[in-house]
Amino acid sequence: MRFTFGGVRMMSFYDVHYDRMRIVAAVTEESALTVMTARILLQANYGKTYDARYAIGDGMLWAVYVHPLTTLDPRDLESALTQVAKLVRNFATSYSAG
Repeated sequence: MRFTFGGVRMMSFYDVHYDRMRIVAAVTEESALTVMTARILLQANYGKTYDARYAIGDGMLWAVYVHPLTTLDPRDLESALTQVAKLVRNFATSYSAG
């Protein structure tokens, strides 16, 4: 599913068999990252990103939120969407989901 939330284009995937859902948004191309930026991203994942994370895959830096599908409630979903949008918008500034 593709959609926009908070001005950020996102995608959501789910797998009932594995009880997982994922919300992702592209941040930038992986080739644009420096070693220093990668270090900052790892530090942000430790203390600033809440339940969402920065991740690299398919040549892109993504903002990602993963959660069990069966326990996802509307408050979790709203929080997930907000966190992912903030990670995209706060890349190269605070790197925070807050």
